Amino acid sequence: MGLPTSKGRNLLFYHYQLDLRKRLFLDEFGLFLGRRRKRFVVRRKGKVAEEVPADDVEAIVLMSKGVAVSEDAVRLAIDRRVQIVHAYHSGWPYAFTIPTFLSGSVETRRQQFLAYSDERGVELAKAFVIGKLTNQSNLLKLLSKSRQRTQPRLANELYGHAVGVDHVADRLGEIRGFEVDAVRLDIMNLEAGAARFYWSGIARVLPSELGFRGRDPGGTDPFNVLLNYGYGILYGEVWKAVYYAGLDPFAGFLHADRPGKPSLVLDLIEEFRQQVVDRSIVSLIARRRLGDEGIFEEGLPEGEKPILSKAVRHLVAEAIVKRLGDEVAFEGKKLALSSIILRQARKVARYLRGTIRAYTPFVQRW
Repeated sequence: MGLPTSKGRNLLFYHYQLDLRKRLFLDEFGLFLGRRRKRFVVRRKGKVAEEVPADDVEAIVLMSKGVAVSEDAVRLAIDRRVQIVHAYHSGWPYAFTIPTFLSGSVETRRQQFLAYSDERGVELAKAFVIGKLTNQSNLLKLLSKSRQRTQPRLANELYGHAVGVDHVADRLGEIRGFEVDAVRLDIMNLEAGAARFYWSGIARVLPSELGFRGRDPGGTDPFNVLLNYGYGILYGEVWKAVYYAGLDPFAGFLHADRPGKPSLVLDLIEEFRQQVVDRSIVSLIARRRLGDEGIFEEGLPEGEKPILSKAVRHLVAEAIVKRLGDEVAFEGKKLALSSIILRQARKVARYLRGTIRAYTPFVQRW
């Protein structure tokens, strides 16, 4: 499988539609982001390459060391609540430019810190993983359903893996505790057990030449690197939702506290990985838009980890952003996945403040 031709396409600066707003990805040395009144202006070698009204922009993603941004453009982004993401070429953000004022109430954060030492922390940690496992199972069932006629044996195998995940999810409901430190290990052991069913199922639908042997964030095989890039885009979306819900990104429940570790962002992202990123990348591969040739940048120094080529980064970003804009049925409404992420962050805040009795994770039916 090879990559589609990129002739005539601009793979270095590009934007994608998300609902009615755009995300700007700046991925070329020498680009300059400035401002003209209430519009963002991108220049290449002094000439205007793109001009976009600020109200039409959802986020700006800077993915090259050689991109420059004017202070006027930063102020316009802050005024319009446009998130600026600073990311490595791997897709993983290393910084965000956000306003100094806090969205949400101080009471939310006070309750967030208190919940770590009571039953609320336990219930949230369990809910995040139950959502993750249910979505893992549902994605495997969807992949099984789409292969029932053409590959019935594989379809049965995939369904069996999904049932294995379901059994693990059922055991999560049996965990009881008064504080999350007492039950975290039990929860994460079950999560690891479900992961073996899930990733072995995903491996069955991938071409063998991709060399995928299981999920490894540090893995250098194409599928793991593709996942990392997609998760990086999703991470920025979840961070933004947590921030605007008035929550502390670094005070989580499932993931243990460590200096500089955004534990709550890592908690909430769990219930969205499968339906936003995994599904999108598996689909790209199934439609033969990605393969084992031309995925990585060439000419990297020996010993450096592989980096996706610009063409592949373009395709993956396009797929993930499109998926974030897809409307799905949730709680009696059809909502874009990007909106659901924000709703879920706000739901965490409401649960912590006691305005709702339980937190229910996002689950997409298959």
